[in-house]
Order: sequence, then C-alpha cells, then structure tokens
Amino acid sequence: MLERMLSYFATDKIIALSGRQYDELVSRYRIGLPSQFRVIPLGLDLKEVPGGGLRREFGIQSEIPLIGFVGRLCEIKNLPMLLDAVHRLINSGIIAKLVIIGDGPLSRKLRAQVEQLGLSKFVFFTGFRKDTASLYSELDVVVLSSLNEGTPLTLLEAMAAGRAIASTEVGGVADLMGEFHMASERFTIWDHGVTVRSGDSEGLAQGLLYLINGTEERQAMGERGRTFVEQNYLVTRLVKDLVALYLELIS
Repeated sequence: MLERMLSYFATDKIIALSGRQYDELVSRYRIGLPSQFRVIPLGLDLKEVPGGGLRREFGIQSEIPLIGFVGRLCEIKNLPMLLDAVHRLINSGIIAKLVIIGDGPLSRKLRAQVEQLGLSKFVFFTGFRKDTASLYSELDVVVLSSLNEGTPLTLLEAMAAGRAIASTEVGGVADLMGEFHMASERFTIWDHGVTVRSGDSEGLAQGLLYLINGTEERQAMGERGRTFVEQNYLVTRLVKDLVALYLELIS
C-alpha cells in the first residue's frame, strides 16, 4: 500500500529490472502507472577471477558433480525445498554434492535439516564469503529455489562464469533463460539451464539430474549463458541507460 501511494504522489520514474518484473508490478501489485516505468536490466563488471579452491577446502573430487547455491539464507530463498530436492537425488543413487555459499537467519535451522535428512556427507555450508566471485568456476550447476525474485544477481554471475543454472520459474528468472527448448512433466529446458515450478522439489531434483547427466549439454548451456550476459548485462550498458534516464528527468 505504501509503495502504491508513493508511486503516485512522490515518484517521477520507477525502474524495473526486467519485463516480467514490470508486468508483475503494474498488473499484479498495481504499483504506479505504465508510463512511469523504465525497464533497465542489471549490469555486471565482468572480470576474470581465479578459482577459490572450494573443492579442495571440502575434499570434493573433481569428478563428483558439485551443485552450488549462492545467497542469503532466508525465507524467500526457500532452501528447505532445495535440500529436499538434493535428498531425493541422493536417495535415487546419484552421487553429487551441494555447497551453500552465504549466511543468514535460517543458517542453524538449515544445518539441522541437513542432519535430519542424513545429508551431512553431501551438503556443505561455507558461511559468509568475500570471495564469492571466485567460487562459481568450481561449480557444475548453480541453483536457485526462491519463492520470488526480481533479476537474480546470483544467476547472472553464474552465467557470466559459464555455469548452467537450475531455478524455480519466478519473477524475472525466465527473462534470463534464453530460448525455450522443451518442457517435460516436471521441468522446462531453456538455452541456459532448466526451470521448475515454485515449491516443486521433485521437479527440481529431476532438473538437476538432467543437468548432471548431460555433461556436454550442461557445458553448452554455460557457454550460451556467458555470451548472453556479455551481450546484455555489462555495467557499461547499465551506466549508459541510467545516464540517459537522469538526463531525461532533469531536462
């Protein structure tokens, strides 16, 4: 209600990070008028970052598939769903590991869930890290199980590092996935990875399995994702878009 009120009485322009986020704000939440919006995607300062020794730190051999989550450990990220998906993977006989990079208010609860599910040998917590950018290169798949997102920076960073992605299809996620390939009963295949319905842990398990088993396809997804970010999400483009918006407003 506050955002609706402010958008009408105290705001000249509203920046949405993606077309889907714009649609959601205008149609679903009724925040502002369509004419107030400008869609300006995020921009990254892409730099080559050497690997951070993540596998060595946790004793994970190079041949074992490594799934990574990067973000704050909070309710909106729906990490219990991710842990349930990994539990389903392990119970089906797949040998893979999950590393959770980040910290937050649910850290203790999630660690307890790992113990309860018997995943202590398969799931690792790094806590807060300042070297996050250097860790993507050692991951095979970057996963996001969120209940909602705008444009997830984690997925952009993962794609910039050439990683395939698996995510719930919420908010602006689909805007990052590239061309649609095909949909199975439980997950959808795109240029840059797979998506599943929000809350569908079985679908996420199946999507992760698809990526783990399809090494060549996974690598091709990563390369297409890297090219997509380089063409659409550079910080130089972001600065240009913002400068143009500010000049429009002050004139």
